[in-house]
Amino acid sequence: MTSADRKALIGIVIVAHGGLAREYLNAVEYLFGHQEGIRAVSIERGYDPREFALVWRLAQYDRRCLQLLRHRYQRPDRTQPGAAGRQQFDFLPLQSGRTTLTFVAQPPLVATVAHQQLVTVTIK
Repeated sequence: MTSADRKALIGIVIVAHGGLAREYLNAVEYLFGHQEGIRAVSIERGYDPREFALVWRLAQYDRRCLQLLRHRYQRPDRTQPGAAGRQQFDFLPLQSGRTTLTFVAQPPLVATVAHQQLVTVTIK
């Protein structure tokens, strides 16, 4: 991890209604000086916490074997921050064989990829 990556990481996220999160951060910085790894997030009226759901994206796959036809994402029914939605990736097989798909997930407010998942499929 480079020093630029470390600077981009968030260690603490303060979430509160209205401007309260920003004021909490102001209080911390008043006492301890500027904080690199803290972010303030304000929740306003009408805010939908499902916006913070983790979404996977297809990072890499062999385009000689598969053609991505469609990627669908359905937001979660629960209004809990971080609740997973439903995703579907539809492919058209182009040739038989074995290939690996790489999926990555990057949570909101985080600069680096949090999760990576490799899926190996056999195409007949």
